[in-house]
Amino acid sequence: MRIFDVPREAVDLVDAARERVAATTAKVAGKDPKSVLIVLPGMSMMNSNGLPDVLVVGVYQAGEDGRAMAEELFAKFPAWEASRTRTGVTVSDSLYLGPLNAVAVEKLAAAIHG
Repeated sequence: MRIFDVPREAVDLVDAARERVAATTAKVAGKDPKSVLIVLPGMSMMNSNGLPDVLVVGVYQAGEDGRAMAEELFAKFPAWEASRTRTGVTVSDSLYLGPLNAVAVEKLAAAIHG
């Protein structure tokens, strides 16, 4: 049993994630900010306000198709910049602070800034 290794492994995981987020932050420093709309399955209060540059679809259950949801929203709201350029990304639990947060930060930076 490695009881004493677990805290060190957790610290290492957090440190690695922080390094990834810092590297991504440095990579996009100075670039123009973009508006981002985050949608989740079942959201019912969608409107065309804000005209997002990037659509972020958060999926949480097996079988949810983030790309299909994005295409439906692009069709429903063609005035969005994200709809015109078909710019979007799908994330799961990495969207919120946690072990996979660095994954979401990297995906968002790539979708927003290429």
